[in-house]
Amino acid sequence: MDRRTLIQMVLDKKGSGNYLEIGVRRGRTFLHVRAQKKIAVDPEFKISLRDRVHWTLRNPCNLRAKYCEVESDQFFAENASLLHRHRPDVVLVDGLHLFEQSLQDVLNSLAFLNEGGVIVMHDCNPLSEPDAARAETAEIAVEVMQRYPSWSGAWNGDVWKTVVYIKRYLPQLSVFVLNCDHGLGVIQGSLPAGHAENRDAIEEFVSLPYSFLENDRERLLNLKSPDYVAEFIEGLQG
Repeated sequence: MDRRTLIQMVLDKKGSGNYLEIGVRRGRTFLHVRAQKKIAVDPEFKISLRDRVHWTLRNPCNLRAKYCEVESDQFFAENASLLHRHRPDVVLVDGLHLFEQSLQDVLNSLAFLNEGGVIVMHDCNPLSEPDAARAETAEIAVEVMQRYPSWSGAWNGDVWKTVVYIKRYLPQLSVFVLNCDHGLGVIQGSLPAGHAENRDAIEEFVSLPYSFLENDRERLLNLKSPDYVAEFIEGLQG
């Protein structure tokens, strides 16, 4: 089980629907996904012309895809009308691997998510301290993590804190993490109008150490086996 498979299973259950991806980069997920309407958001796309042509031929729905080369906060601020017209049934949050930014991307996505929609968040289950390092960019992360002899080569950042924050402060939402593909967070539900983030809690969470996760991983992440996907998809509204 990986994010592409999970996303497609949800979209297929919903009859294709609309798809929003935050953090597209080279398009290794985005170009594969089949959906009625697809919206890609990234401050710097790295999709080659060859890949665009290849995947447009293999997956014609890429012809209708919209590409927004901006940071995610700017995208949400400037594209409310687009998102109201094409409310996403699935959102993939895979942008900057910092807790506060992944949380903001989730909250912004919830404001436009279609009823019964699903947010999938990548990188929720780092397996070592270097994998969970905080860094502003992937390039900086590599510099930081190379100091650790045990570094696996993966960089998940501290996205895991968003799952813990949601469980603690946003009980209106349902959240769990599939124990596969670096941890796939699955979020459903809605927030009341006028919801405001708990700024004090966010500041507190920024400083949480990796050991906090390591000592109670299964409970904090509501960790599920990949086999749970079948039950989850069965329970989704079509």
